[in-house]
Amino acid sequence: MTHHKAIRNVLIFRPDNLGDIVLFSGVLRHIRSLYTGAKITLFVKKSNFNLLALCPYVDEMVEWEKVTSLPLPWLPEIRGKYRLNHLLRHLWNKKYQADVLLLPVRSPTGALFGMHDTVASICATEKIGITGDFCNQSLEDDRKAGRFYSKRMRLDAGQQKIHELEINREFLRFLGVDVDISNIGPEFWTDGDDRKWAYHNVPVDEAFLTVAVCPGVTSSPGKFYPGIKFAEAFHALNDIRFSIVLFGAASEKPMCSEVARALSNCKNVKSAIDLSGQTTIRQVIEGIRRCDAVISQETGALHIGVALKKPTVGIMGGGHFGRFYPWGDASINRTANIPMDCYWCNWKCGYPTRRCIQEINPEIIATELKFALREAGLI
Repeated sequence: MTHHKAIRNVLIFRPDNLGDIVLFSGVLRHIRSLYTGAKITLFVKKSNFNLLALCPYVDEMVEWEKVTSLPLPWLPEIRGKYRLNHLLRHLWNKKYQADVLLLPVRSPTGALFGMHDTVASICATEKIGITGDFCNQSLEDDRKAGRFYSKRMRLDAGQQKIHELEINREFLRFLGVDVDISNIGPEFWTDGDDRKWAYHNVPVDEAFLTVAVCPGVTSSPGKFYPGIKFAEAFHALNDIRFSIVLFGAASEKPMCSEVARALSNCKNVKSAIDLSGQTTIRQVIEGIRRCDAVISQETGALHIGVALKKPTVGIMGGGHFGRFYPWGDASINRTANIPMDCYWCNWKCGYPTRRCIQEINPEIIATELKFALREAGLI
């Protein structure tokens, strides 16, 4: 193993979604402290660039899509097409060379051109990853990938269900950094323009509680909690007056619009401002900072709310329950869910509908929000 002081180039692969990156953001400071003299390059999806653009612990960012795309996507369907593209991609990625390559993802993808294959295509003296979680890969893919790495942190069966922040801490320990769980929470880097945008677009009225509602889901439309049920939840809180701001990606606009329309019919809701598709990630962070509370499905926005110490209610299904949420202060970071025997299905649902989400009673959301608001001293 190369001594840390001699390491000059470190590559970090985090090619997952916004929520994963938010939970990982607090790790970057500790990786920087470990490799103090190194150039650190972070590979993430292009959609997450805005979140990390001002991070002081990273020297360069590279779009994950640039190292995983097929070099010859126009190549006709001929025998050997994928083997040829595979070879060309390895040649293309030779420009990325490092002393250390880190893949701190607990369950990498093992399919062709997945995370393991991309690790194999990069030149690095040491390659460090994680093994033992088969949420996104088969046991066989994980076994075959072993030859690509210098070493991997091994998860046993019990660790596959522990929270992502715990996995992050264990990975840091695996690298030689012993840090308390309270010291690896999410970190955000925003600027004056982000705060100015939030000031002008997220109105605050002391006569109303401002709640950020983030109803969008990207992984499966069946996980969307209907707008009418959001309205029923707020109707059950008719003794409290609200101002609602909806956040979501452009692809989530139809869902956010449905919820906004439903909430506009609630007598105790002053307004429902739909900002979906109009914001950067950093603007969402500063927008949520101006809100009193957050209601969200299991998204990056939910983790942002917890990190900003806002009262939150996570509308939770059972696919990965507890793996990402809940976390934070249990008195204000609440969960609306209905426990079922089929929890931890990895979203391979055996029912015609996502019952674990669709059958959540709106009054549960109302009860949990009221409890969190009261614990936070807001009502």
